[in-house]
Amino acid sequence: MVRLGIGLYGIEVTGNHDSALKSVSTLKTTVSQVKSLAPGETVGYSRKGMMEKGGKIATLPIGYADGFDRRFSNGKGYVLIHGKKAPVIGNVCMDMVMVDVTGMAVRTGDEAVVYGQEISLKELSERIGTIPYELLTNISSRVKRVYYLD
Repeated sequence: MVRLGIGLYGIEVTGNHDSALKSVSTLKTTVSQVKSLAPGETVGYSRKGMMEKGGKIATLPIGYADGFDRRFSNGKGYVLIHGKKAPVIGNVCMDMVMVDVTGMAVRTGDEAVVYGQEISLKELSERIGTIPYELLTNISSRVKRVYYLD
């Protein structure tokens, strides 16, 4: 007998069979706003996100109420926009998160990948001291699901 567990979702936690599994899900959102910040300006709950040299942030409509863990705050988490890492700036809010897109050509409506083929849940979970299963099961019912059949 074999118990597949989280392997059904293409996630392998031991490191022995990473190349043999393919992630079956992607979590993504879109950029809702892009804003330039002056040096020293702050963003997020408790004004924890500061850009000492200034820069550009993108606001994404996903937060801890959707399952984007608060432990990703202040640079521990990131998303991919146009294939480039955009680190979280400030604290993850209930309904949104801000990411640093300084030097990137980002516009409202652009796609941001939270996890999937390009960002492994294993890596993300290690960044915040948890397990991939927790990140998967925390995605709330507020998040729209789209299913594809092969």
